[in-house]
Amino acid sequence: MNKSPQNVGPRAKIKDSGVRGSRLFLSNLPIKYRLPLIMGAILLSIILISIWASYSIVKQSALDVGRERLSILTQQLANQSQQSIPVVANTYVRK
Repeated sequence: MNKSPQNVGPRAKIKDSGVRGSRLFLSNLPIKYRLPLIMGAILLSIILISIWASYSIVKQSALDVGRERLSILTQQLANQSQQSIPVVANTYVRK
């Protein structure tokens, strides 16, 4: 019953099955490779969050401007309609 040290412990199953998790992958890398990977991942996350925040702010601003323009145009159309009703009514009354 002589067990070899490489087949004992929680990593034995992972090595035997051939599956490596990301934690094991990063822990096996030397610090000179691991640190740039982690910093790159953090930088990428910050950039993606900034892009998403900028996009949502610009989108909301564009929707607000569109609503304001629609409201102004609706009001102008209503004013023009009210001004043209007497003119049209006078045209039909005279005929």
